[in-house]
Amino acid sequence: MEFGKPENPELVDWTLSPDTDLTALVLRRLSPKPAAPAQLFIGSTSWGDKAYVGKVYPAKTKAANFLEAYGKQFNTIELNTTFYRMPTADQTAKWAAKVPDDFHFCPKVNKLLSQSKNLGVGTNRIVEFCEGVKGFGDKLGPCFIQLPTHFDTSNFEALLSFLDHWPSEVRLAVELRHESWFAESRGADLFAELYARGIGTTLSDVGARRDVAHMNVTASFFLLRWVGNVHPTDQPRLEAWSKRLTSWITSGLQEAYVFTHQPQAPASAKSATDFERFSRLHYPTPIETRSPTLIESPSNSDMQTKLFG
Repeated sequence: MEFGKPENPELVDWTLSPDTDLTALVLRRLSPKPAAPAQLFIGSTSWGDKAYVGKVYPAKTKAANFLEAYGKQFNTIELNTTFYRMPTADQTAKWAAKVPDDFHFCPKVNKLLSQSKNLGVGTNRIVEFCEGVKGFGDKLGPCFIQLPTHFDTSNFEALLSFLDHWPSEVRLAVELRHESWFAESRGADLFAELYARGIGTTLSDVGARRDVAHMNVTASFFLLRWVGNVHPTDQPRLEAWSKRLTSWITSGLQEAYVFTHQPQAPASAKSATDFERFSRLHYPTPIETRSPTLIESPSNSDMQTKLFG
């Protein structure tokens, strides 16, 4: 992921911003905490990377079995395939059949919607996309729309129109990238609209754009795209996020989705495992989650020394 990639991670102030007033309001209204255990979903961005074989997947795992192997290790995925190809219910049902019952797919909204001027309003594409992802059944997590870097506050009404046309039974989170959403009052207006509609936010934690780590929780669920650099700064960042998310869960957040990005797939799995470990340290009661168990071997020990030592 090149968006927001820092030239030197050591020069970045990785301190997380305080919760916004809106987040404090949302969390107060989510309290008291539901009786059911909170769920923390931890995943990556692809099940098809061959580098997982022998490190995360069993040795000699065939490509046809990659999704099944991924589902045994992670409990969610940032599904980018749906951005490039419109999903069909037949295909998504087949994918759902290959993963455990506790697994959630989080599909990225197709580019024919997110990259178009009217976000698909006036066409059948919103309906087509939502009907396609419904094939996931109970394994469908929130979808998310990643708006392009040029999509600024002048498109406020177009975005509201898109939200008006999005079916309420399909959960949605919005990822904003243009600077104007974090510098102008229209941004605050939008986050208030998301809250009123029960729509969540997707936040990216990247070094060169700290504004996109905006700390606005607008629903009972939240998506984090955490981007690492295979660098010593990664570990304290993971721990800081585990503290923040567990504080939100303690306050009533029902579901948190964390997707770890790293330059190499095995490093993404290691970051996911570290995030679960930190979260269990900071959360006071049992939490429903799981993350990869890395496969140990002499060659993998050498690899881990190079990547994480």
